[in-house]
Parts: sequence; structure tokens; C-alpha cells
Amino acid sequence: MNLIKLQKFEGYWDDLDKINKMLGSNVQKIDGVDSLQNKELENKFIATILAIAAFHIRAQSESNTWSMIEQKAIAWLKSNFPNIDLDKAIKQTEKLI
Repeated sequence: MNLIKLQKFEGYWDDLDKINKMLGSNVQKIDGVDSLQNKELENKFIATILAIAAFHIRAQSESNTWSMIEQKAIAWLKSNFPNIDLDKAIKQTEKLI
């Protein structure tokens, strides 16, 4: 999945437009997540959640390929957004793909 190549070393994705284009989606906001003051960080959050949701929906049978990539992304998300229910955000985003 080319999506893997877009992940940054730190564990996040930041090119939301490219991810949306790859998936044929138009996710710009995640319900339940208030707008963040730092728009760059908000973009990384949405792009990362969207990438994880895409793995769950589009590459379920290849989870052995992306599971460690997901773990790194989840660790980045938890360290930067400790008060957000990540499981809920991922599940909501899966419905948009």
C-alpha cells in the first residue's frame, strides 16, 4: 500500500490531500474532535487517523504488513493528543472511507 510510504519517521502522516486522493475520500474533519489551535497539528491528526482507518478498511488482510506502522502512529497520536478517544475517532473515520 503506497500509503505506508507517506508516513513520516515520527509516526504521523501529514499530506491529508494526498491521502484523500488515494482513497477517493474527502475527510477534512473528524466528529468529536474540536478544532485545534495549531492547524498544522490538526492536519497531521486527521491525516494519521485517516491513514489508520484506511488500513483497517482497505487492507485488513494485510495487517501483518502494517500493524507495526499503525503502532508507531498510535504512539505518536497518544503522545500528542492524550485527551482524545483515538479508537472512537478511528471508528468514525472508517465509516467515511
